[in-house]
Amino acid sequence: MARQRNNISRLPLSIRARIAELLDDGATYDDIRSDEVVSTALGEAGGLALHSSTFGAYRESSEYQEFCRTRRRFGDEIERRRMAAYVVDSDKSADDLARIANYELLRIVLQKLEDGEALEPKELRSVSGALAAYERNRIAEAKEDARREAGEKESEYRSRIADLESKISELTAAANEGKEKGISEETLKMIEEKIGLM
Repeated sequence: MARQRNNISRLPLSIRARIAELLDDGATYDDIRSDEVVSTALGEAGGLALHSSTFGAYRESSEYQEFCRTRRRFGDEIERRRMAAYVVDSDKSADDLARIANYELLRIVLQKLEDGEALEPKELRSVSGALAAYERNRIAEAKEDARREAGEKESEYRSRIADLESKISELTAAANEGKEKGISEETLKMIEEKIGLM
C-alpha cells in the first residue's frame, strides 16, 4: 500500500489511526489538531503542522479508506456479539434467537453480494437447514411448554374444586347437624348468607 506524501505519513501508525478515527467520527480539523494525543505526537515529530490540504489528501488515501472499511467490519462484528450476549444474558425466548439467526443468514448473503462474491448453494443450504431445524425445535419446545402449562393449570383447578367440595361437605354436615339440634330455618339462612352460600 503506497503511503500518502504529507505530514500525516510521517507520524507513527498509532497516531495515524487516531487521526483516522477522529476523522471518521466527524471531528473538525481543529479538533484533531488540538487532540491531546495528536498534538503531543506533532510536538515530538519536530512541530509538524497539519493543514486542511493535509487532511484532505489523507481522506483520499488508501490507508484511510481501508481504516474505515475495517472499522465498519469490526463494528458490525462487535454489534453482533453484543446482540448475542444480550439475548443469552436476558434469557430471551426461542423466537428472539430465531430472529437473530435469520438476521445472521441475511447478513452473510448481503455481505457476499456487496463483496461481489458468488453465493454458494451448499453453504446457503447448510445455514438454511440449520435454521429450519432450529425452527422445528423451537415449535416443539413451545408445544411442550403449552402442554406443561395446561397440565399445571388443570392440576391447580382440580385442587381448588376438591377444596370447595370439601367445604361444601363440611357446611352441609354442619347445617344438617344444626337442624337436628333445633337451629331454626331463619338462623340457618343467616349462617349461609354470612359464609357466602347464598
